[in-house]
Amino acid sequence: MELFSNLKSIFCNLNKCEIGIYKNYKLDTFVLKKTFRMKHLFFIFLLISDTTLMAQNNTMNKTVTVTANATMEVSPDEVVYSININQKRPSFEQAYDALDKEINKAIDLLIKEKVKKSAIKTTTYNVQKNYRWKGDKRMDDGFIATSRIEAKTVLDTRRINKVLARFGKVSPDLNLNVGFSISDDLLEITNEKLLTNAVIRAKKKANIICTALGKRLGDISSVTYNEGGYSRPVVYHKSMARSSTMAMDENAGSIENVKEIKMDLNVHSIWEIE
Repeated sequence: MELFSNLKSIFCNLNKCEIGIYKNYKLDTFVLKKTFRMKHLFFIFLLISDTTLMAQNNTMNKTVTVTANATMEVSPDEVVYSININQKRPSFEQAYDALDKEINKAIDLLIKEKVKKSAIKTTTYNVQKNYRWKGDKRMDDGFIATSRIEAKTVLDTRRINKVLARFGKVSPDLNLNVGFSISDDLLEITNEKLLTNAVIRAKKKANIICTALGKRLGDISSVTYNEGGYSRPVVYHKSMARSSTMAMDENAGSIENVKEIKMDLNVHSIWEIE
């Protein structure tokens, strides 16, 4: 109300000033009136802009920004078999046929242990020329064919042990490792729980800050979050222990007691302070 009263007073004074100019300067009436009108409008614009800015500063809400984290350990419900196959032969055709034979052998072993054929996928397949060095001379050494197949199925430790036993009796060219993961359904449920816990923690933190400041927590202004994901534990088959990097991973737990997977989620939130 005070703002409009001031503006009304200004308009009245400006109108009086303009009339006085008209009476004293009849010859230049149009020029003077136009000049003063432009000056008046510019002055009024500045006044309104300053008043609006002051109003915005006075009504701007104070906020507090907090970050909260939630973690959970989840028992994996899926097993992932990964099989690396290598075959070396004098000719391309021989390497190709040998690799194809080993791939079919691996697939048959998995199917016998109730792994669905549709769940078995070939992820890499390659046949290339091989060479060896004799002194400083590169010699032709046939062809090498390599492939990797993966299969994901429901985690069943009894079945896993049977798969390991079967692969232990076949060609050493079939190198098997076993990983554990979380299904999409379990992942969705877990992320919902993590998000709920993280938001509760964020609100609790904001409340503590406001209480310490002698203020009261207002409404939520904005919230964002990011899923930290997880790293799946892997257990290597004992037949792969020919290399020191392929020994049994003790941190991953035994086949009978699979290690839980740690998952985490972060929430970033902004709250108003009353």
